[in-house]
Amino acid sequence: MSKFSENWRLFIAIPIPSAVKQVIADWCEEQRDQLSFRKWVHQEDYHITVQFLGDTSRND
Repeated sequence: MSKFSENWRLFIAIPIPSAVKQVIADWCEEQRDQLSFRKWVHQEDYHITVQFLGDTSRND
C-alpha cells in the first residue's frame, strides 16, 4: 500500500496575504494555552476556503 492516501481532499481557496497570515499566527500563538486543539495549522497553510469539493479519488 502506498504511503499516500488514495483520495485527495479538494477545495477552492483564496490565498491570504503574508502580513495577514502573520497577524493570525501571532494571535494563535497567544491562544495556545487557552485553546486545546489537537493540531494547529501552520501559518503557511492559512487560506479562505470558498468551496469544499470533497474527497476525490487520485486515480480519476
